[in-house]
Amino acid sequence: MSTSLYTPLDASRREIRLLRVSPSRSKTDMVRCALFTASLDDKPKYWALSYVWGNAAITTPIYVDDRLFSATVNLEAALRHIRGTGVRELIIWVDAVCINQADLDERSSQVALMGAIYSGADLVEAWVGEDED
Repeated sequence: MSTSLYTPLDASRREIRLLRVSPSRSKTDMVRCALFTASLDDKPKYWALSYVWGNAAITTPIYVDDRLFSATVNLEAALRHIRGTGVRELIIWVDAVCINQADLDERSSQVALMGAIYSGADLVEAWVGEDED
């Protein structure tokens, strides 16, 4: 995972990163999104995504800020599902992308905000995996 995607967050402003998920005309299109920062104190509008990480060693690429990002298979499937084939972009918070997982200090401070992140979301989507027909 490249840390170049991440700029420092201002903990005093309770900043978080949000993910702008681009719409798609096809469910098979690669997931494309962009990160931006927001303060929880400004009450941004977003959805929170909770999902089962699954096997972290098995990944599939998504685009974040026009760079390839290795997402777990479950995360990619969840993003593809909530993106659907809509015509509008979605703003979501998802831990694996919005938190710099390589920065232990950031991870710790963001985990401390998770209650506020989930309670501040307009909607919390829980993804348990693909249908196994």
